[in-house]
Amino acid sequence: MGGIDRGAVAFAPGESVLAAGVRAYAQALAAYRTGAMDAAAFRALRIQAGVHLERSPSSRYMVRVKTPYGLADAGQLRALAAASRHGLPRLHLTTRQAVELHDVPQEHTVSLLAELAEAGLTTWNAGGNSVRNIVACPLMGTCPLQRFDAIASARALARDFLGYAPAEHLPRKLKVALSGCERDCAAARLADVGLVAEVRDGQAGFRVFAGGGIGATPAIAVPLAAWVPAAAVTPLVRAVADVFGRLGNRQNRHRGRLKWLVAEMGEERFRSEVARALEQVGAGVVWLDDAGPKAPEPPEPDAPTTVPGVDAGWARSRLRAEVGGTWAVVLPWPGGSVTPDAARTVADWSEAYGAGVVTVTTAQELVIRGVRPSRLGDLYAAIGALMPEQLLATAQVVSCPGAPYCNLAVTRSGDLAQRIADALRAEARRTGLADPQGLLVRVSGCPHSCSHARFAPVGLIGGAVRLGRRSIPAYTLLVGGAEDREQPVAATATVRVPARRVPEAIVRIVRAYRAERDPDETFAAWTARRLVRAHSRRKEHERHE
Repeated sequence: MGGIDRGAVAFAPGESVLAAGVRAYAQALAAYRTGAMDAAAFRALRIQAGVHLERSPSSRYMVRVKTPYGLADAGQLRALAAASRHGLPRLHLTTRQAVELHDVPQEHTVSLLAELAEAGLTTWNAGGNSVRNIVACPLMGTCPLQRFDAIASARALARDFLGYAPAEHLPRKLKVALSGCERDCAAARLADVGLVAEVRDGQAGFRVFAGGGIGATPAIAVPLAAWVPAAAVTPLVRAVADVFGRLGNRQNRHRGRLKWLVAEMGEERFRSEVARALEQVGAGVVWLDDAGPKAPEPPEPDAPTTVPGVDAGWARSRLRAEVGGTWAVVLPWPGGSVTPDAARTVADWSEAYGAGVVTVTTAQELVIRGVRPSRLGDLYAAIGALMPEQLLATAQVVSCPGAPYCNLAVTRSGDLAQRIADALRAEARRTGLADPQGLLVRVSGCPHSCSHARFAPVGLIGGAVRLGRRSIPAYTLLVGGAEDREQPVAATATVRVPARRVPEAIVRIVRAYRAERDPDETFAAWTARRLVRAHSRRKEHERHE
């Protein structure tokens, strides 16, 4: 059967990028239903449009919606809540600052995409072998620690790669992340292309890294450029995409990611290929191999002062300072699952108490931006009235959707995330203690680690163990990882725990931290100390064998 060629995705005169994506998908679906497009061709375009068939034997679809650099206004959040009526009544916040809608019938997909486009949202390139959703720090633009406001660079990347045909048929997906300072909240060093803001001689720019990955074979990105000006971001990423598209492995999907190309070519050859490509797409771009000394880091913002009517422990855990004297309020959603009513309520709060914008974070949180100090008490009271569980300052639990939605999932990671969160809330109610400083639990339903479990303070990787003649779901427990730092640290695998025992195991870890920590010791520091002690005991045992 004949297929629709790629020209069908091209823009019509005066047509917006968002409308073009909806039209391309609608045309492909119509052609597929009449037999004018074969199943393989339709599948490729459907995935490019962010429409994914859920786990067999389901005939329903997951639709992934991009919220570039995590930012959405109140109207867009309401549009997402309304769109969930086409399928499962919930929004799933992803670990790449996107939103997924599950259980959508095929006949609803076109109208759903059209609704989203009217709200300024798109699903195009939310799947497929293309440049995916651009990830950035949750407070980019308003963080007191940022080297400069890099939101314009994030916006440019999201705009310039939407509908950029040369980067839509790569060997595999290409993930880009931007961080506003060396604290690297966006985990740029674990992305295919990572950019970390740096100021040189008063000029805004980025240190650039390439070849990171979080999957079954994780990789930390290698330095690509010591510094490029902010205006060079799009040309540089296009140059990387060009090299990847020409030289990446298209025969073996499992070795198709950029990290494998960087490893096979070697750092120096890869850099030279990108430099050569950059000459073609960005003539005149300055690329410095030595950025010189780093500028002094700005001081840490002061801890939240006492706010009338607001619990001090909750304030320390959930408030983040912003430039201009406002506050960002962090609302965690265990497993990333948000009901439509909750999403509408958060949208209302963002307008009533803040700047009318919300950030979706890589830790599956919704952050209300720009809250004036005088309104914090009112917002806190509103949260207590409508979402009292949000006032329990427990550790955030992050999860991929897992089974029964993902074709690769081995375990029901989303369900487990809810059970862990319930257990931690019960522990918080029992003890009256705030969450352990720095504790974050990330649950993945398979070794691909979409939740970033391999670089988490506490990570869980789904699998199975034998129990007599049958297999039961189980998780490998990892501890001690960190992704938001200059040198990411992979977590250390410890034991395998049956799925039903995992919440109990997490609570026991929290209790041990409470009992053993030094004053003001973070969870990460305590974990590192415990791991060093365990390593020393193991070495001592080996010497005496």
